Amino acid sequence: LRKTYDVILLLSTSKWVHLQNGDQGLKELFTQIRYWLRPNGIFILEPQPWKAYKKVADASEEAEATWRTIRLRPSQFLEFLTQELKFHPEHRWVHVSHALES
Repeated sequence: LRKTYDVILLLSTSKWVHLQNGDQGLKELFTQIRYWLRPNGIFILEPQPWKAYKKVADASEEAEATWRTIRLRPSQFLEFLTQELKFHPEHRWVHVSHALES
């Protein structure tokens, strides 16, 4: 019996997952979210702007090393979720714009 959820929130966290685990880690998280989400469930995503990633990378050598390898930019998350992961039509998801300053 797998656990599923009606609503999954990913607010101001995708940047941290991405900078700690790279593209593969973020893709795995999105894949897991798709698996956890019930039919007619809602996924709310608030990705941070790319310049917020750079701000963290400038402050940490480890984050900068990962930042340099990232190819999946926040502006591409929408396409990845719909084209690559094929979020089902019964899933609803919301892309929340993030404030420019982070």
